[in-house]
Amino acid sequence: MKLIYPTKITIDDLPMVVFSDDVRGFLPWMIKAHTQGSYNHCMWMVDPGYFVTQAWTYKEIDIKRYMGGRH
Repeated sequence: MKLIYPTKITIDDLPMVVFSDDVRGFLPWMIKAHTQGSYNHCMWMVDPGYFVTQAWTYKEIDIKRYMGGRH
């Protein structure tokens, strides 16, 4: 298995689909239980260092927000 470090992804690798798993939230737990999946959020990386996602609204988010241990 090859590990991919999000901070090392270049523009040549993009766009990229990214799957995330929030391991502490109740709503994410319900999504995983309903879908019987191993992740609970999908987003796109279209620029190095940023994800575009639809949480409450469509927005661009710095990847550091997703690298804090919760996902």
